[in-house]
Amino acid sequence: MMVRPGGVHGRLGVVGALCIVGALALPTMAPAAINSPIPGGEYSGETNRGRDVVIEVATDSADGVIEGTFRMPCGGYAEAFEVDEADGSFDVHGKNARGKTMLKAEGRFLDLERAEGAVKKVRSKRGACKKGSYEAMAEGHEQIERATVSYGPYDIHPSSGGHHGGGGNIGDRIDPPCEDCFVVGMDPDLVHEDGSSANHATNAMLHHTVLFNRDDRDTTCTSWAERFFASGNERTDFVIPRGYGYEIESGDRWRTLTHLMNTGHEMQRLAVEIEFYFVQAPADIEPVRPMWLDINNCGNSEYSIPVGFSDTHRNFQVTPELEGRLVSIGGHVHNDGIRIELTNQTRGESICNSVAGYGTIPEYMGNIESMTGCSGDPLALLDAGDTLRLHSIYDSPGPQHDVMGIMVGYVDTEAAP
Repeated sequence: MMVRPGGVHGRLGVVGALCIVGALALPTMAPAAINSPIPGGEYSGETNRGRDVVIEVATDSADGVIEGTFRMPCGGYAEAFEVDEADGSFDVHGKNARGKTMLKAEGRFLDLERAEGAVKKVRSKRGACKKGSYEAMAEGHEQIERATVSYGPYDIHPSSGGHHGGGGNIGDRIDPPCEDCFVVGMDPDLVHEDGSSANHATNAMLHHTVLFNRDDRDTTCTSWAERFFASGNERTDFVIPRGYGYEIESGDRWRTLTHLMNTGHEMQRLAVEIEFYFVQAPADIEPVRPMWLDINNCGNSEYSIPVGFSDTHRNFQVTPELEGRLVSIGGHVHNDGIRIELTNQTRGESICNSVAGYGTIPEYMGNIESMTGCSGDPLALLDAGDTLRLHSIYDSPGPQHDVMGIMVGYVDTEAAP
């Protein structure tokens, strides 16, 4: 295992889980950039012409839509925008009552800690505002640190689907990235020995990696160690709103369960790489508990679906240990999965609809490449006794016997509804 420390002010995107299938050989692709803004965060800076820029990100993110407000105090402008989750970009277009463009700007969130872009057009009295390029940094997050941890590398034989051709899972004891700290973000990747990202285009696939804390019990499968993070080949990053974090105490023992696949014809050395973003204690952060919801909970997470459309569901009852404020949740399905939704049957409400994405990133070669997620402060209130229902929805050209339907959420259990 290898740890590379670094510094950053930021937080990440959405939770993912476990994935499928293989492909043909193409040139190695570069790793995807991390481009999710901090939910509830504020970024401030100025243009190269010395004009202030403020970008405010909403805490609430329903069905993967991240919204924000772009402000230029010099002209009193405050315009709403939406973030493109594919690359973290956004466009701002403000008009007056007569339809005349008063402000036109663009930008992109980079490295979690900053946004960069340009004010393309701006109108103001006596030239108080001027167009120009800008950089805006996250405010109030100087204490957030980053560590990139690599698990492996592992020798994966051709078409083996496992470690050293074993066809199964790799179970390793691992070290947390920090002690007495709060993890506020995690971003997974699968990499080759040279550090380049591995994917379908290079005949490699991260079927799944799950992180367990052996010093806590799982909230929905109490005979297991706590499952607090998982990723599949979609590699969706973990998001949590400002002011919350997953607590790591000194001495916590972690374990990973990983399944890698090599669909090519030659041996590959592959490693799972996760960027952790954390804040050292003491800090003004509320600890959250993971909530793992799974169609085949306490099993291998796989289940069968028929040909065509299917909506498989499973109920979970909120226990006293999970009563509180749900602040973040995201989902995972396999190829042919459309979405996975969590509803509160007791309250008659939809909590989050996590939608699968396909066909926009070349290295995925048409396979599932993303899952949207939801956050809020709170996203939903959970009362002990409430019935939660997980809906895993597919439209498959044939029957399948090993699909998955999982959502992982984070609950502030210190604040009862």
